[in-house]
Amino acid sequence: MGSFLDKPITEKETFNGAGNGLVWGVSAMQGWRVEMEDSHTCEVSVPGMPENSFFAVYDGHGGKTVSMIAGVQLLPMILGGQILASGDKSPDTLSKALYQGCFDLDAKMLEQEPRLASGEDHSGSTFIGSFITPTHIILANCGDSRAVLSRKGLVHFATQDHKPTDPAEVARVEAAGGFIEMSRVCGNLAVSRSLGDYQYKDRNDIPPQNQKICSASDMTTIARTADDDFLLLCCDGIWDVMSNQQAADFVNEHLKAGIPVAQICERMLDHCLMKNSKDNMSVNIIVMPGAPKQVEGYTVPDIRLDNEDEERTKTETADAQALARRLSTIMNGLQGEGAAGGAPPATDGR
Repeated sequence: MGSFLDKPITEKETFNGAGNGLVWGVSAMQGWRVEMEDSHTCEVSVPGMPENSFFAVYDGHGGKTVSMIAGVQLLPMILGGQILASGDKSPDTLSKALYQGCFDLDAKMLEQEPRLASGEDHSGSTFIGSFITPTHIILANCGDSRAVLSRKGLVHFATQDHKPTDPAEVARVEAAGGFIEMSRVCGNLAVSRSLGDYQYKDRNDIPPQNQKICSASDMTTIARTADDDFLLLCCDGIWDVMSNQQAADFVNEHLKAGIPVAQICERMLDHCLMKNSKDNMSVNIIVMPGAPKQVEGYTVPDIRLDNEDEERTKTETADAQALARRLSTIMNGLQGEGAAGGAPPATDGR
């Protein structure tokens, strides 16, 4: 769900950097959505442990409050937490600190943002993040943003999305007093784990990880090898139209052509828009020493939409534009009627 524009906003916010043997880029684009709700964190040298890096993408919904706060405050929350206070920076300890940090941030946001506490602001955000140490990649996945690790040109690992139709998610939602309708939590929210979304975290008698919507991340620790190409962190606007291997191939081909990583991020956004992704889109690519090197004279293959993609794009674009016009007509009519006519209820789902 959610509202769409008459035409997509294609301006991009792009950053890049390097350090600790990594070269990274990130780019975000609003696309067809009426508001940009994505955020990100790229810290190539983490304060207090400069040999480690931290990268994350936050995909907001129902508003941008939670995603924007998380982009600024999650890493400091992790670093200031009790788990890292002992000075232990092992992969296992970093994993535990990253997992706990999401719960700590959830509690802090509720305390510091009155509009979240009162229910006036219903925003939430999925999260995909990673510590990259000299020896390991520590991943946290909460929701349906996704990480893909490419190794020797192939997908070595990808996180699994949390969807309301997954049996384990259904069991937790129902045990907390909720239900699944139209593949959505309580008929509304299209993800089953996220930061924020406090209206679904309303049971004071059960722990945070058992709420209808919870901020519990799936944690994965992977030993780095010399064959690692890159880590790709993206919101679901990318995965709606590309498979894990398609995304890995896209990046690998552009690396062989010598395209800078920030430009690869931007090209992927444009490619997904061409494939008719309707969501906000964010791409974060962290290139590792084992990535493909530029091949002299190599050019990126001409990536075209197949006939099915082209027809779907034409149809869905026309449908989105027609829906936007109908909604505009309805809203103009309601405004003309004045306050007595009321307004349609807001929807938090995406």
